[in-house]
Amino acid sequence: MELGKKMSLALTGTGFMVLAAAGEAQSFELTLDKTIGSQSGEPGQLALPQGVDIQEGSENIYVADSEKDRIAVFNQQGEFQSDFGQDQIGDEPAPLTFNDETGQLFVGDVGGNEIDVFNPDGTYDRSFGEFTVGTERPFEGPAGMAFTPDSETLYAANYAGDEILKFDPETGEQLDSIGVRGDEAGQLYGPAAIDVSESGNLYVSEQLNSRIQVLNPEGESIRTFGESRFRPVRPSSSQPVPADIGPGDLSGPVDLTLDEDNNVYVADTLNNRIQAFDSQGNYITQFKEFPADPPGYFWTVGAKYENGKLYTSDFFNNRVVVADKVPEPSSVLGTALLGIGGAAVIVKRRLRQKLASRS
Repeated sequence: MELGKKMSLALTGTGFMVLAAAGEAQSFELTLDKTIGSQSGEPGQLALPQGVDIQEGSENIYVADSEKDRIAVFNQQGEFQSDFGQDQIGDEPAPLTFNDETGQLFVGDVGGNEIDVFNPDGTYDRSFGEFTVGTERPFEGPAGMAFTPDSETLYAANYAGDEILKFDPETGEQLDSIGVRGDEAGQLYGPAAIDVSESGNLYVSEQLNSRIQVLNPEGESIRTFGESRFRPVRPSSSQPVPADIGPGDLSGPVDLTLDEDNNVYVADTLNNRIQAFDSQGNYITQFKEFPADPPGYFWTVGAKYENGKLYTSDFFNNRVVVADKVPEPSSVLGTALLGIGGAAVIVKRRLRQKLASRS
């Protein structure tokens, strides 16, 4: 029996080691894969790209080419495939999101003050929605969009109205709204993007509060994160990023996206970088310099994570930057130790069975 106690203690210790290692398993870095969008010539050239999404099945990359009022389609190698929407999008397509159930693409038509819906082949289907206009903000109309996990409800950020609208994606009927203007928990100021976790919680970037807020489906605030370093939103290369901007500081974030672990990638727009946080808002890493020409962002506006890759629109550099999520060595070790922990549980169970048979 004494041997059993010692073995049990040893295995329990292994379990603690596994837990500690698993706590470090979120560590990763972002490395450049490629850039998309030629700097000259048509039709692969992009002009002020905004939203990005990936089509399930084809894995093609869809980009809201806002200056050209179209959706541009590229394959995973970055080669231009097709475009559509020029005759239906009123002006400045911004957010994009696919409905995984129907395959349809929902486009935030900022100038048209509506949401345009396209079939998987790019043909126009319908439009719906009405958003606040008449403010002096940088842009109006629908901002970020995201579906609930069951694809039955579409959330759309009413940027100028400081609220999130809920729609029936089939009928276009507005079902409800979340939020009022303010900077307290549960309030919104310039909601610019939304993503939804598998549990149904909403992750919202607030451009004018310079923070990320997590809301439950009823709109109650769960947490906020990101140190607000708000600056006037003016596109000017003569306004460099302040030298004292540090990790976790946010300045006018536009888009965000979640990965399979609910890590949050934030387009920290005015700071010309992508920042990654865990689901609790703890800073993980950033991505702002990479081996390309030019070697950094000039306004990060769109962000989409899919299958180990992060797709981001580099607004004034007229391109999409694709980065790989690369686990750091400690993460790989953590995964291995997690496997050892699973084996330890089996050994522990067998040991208990053997001891029980002897008693």
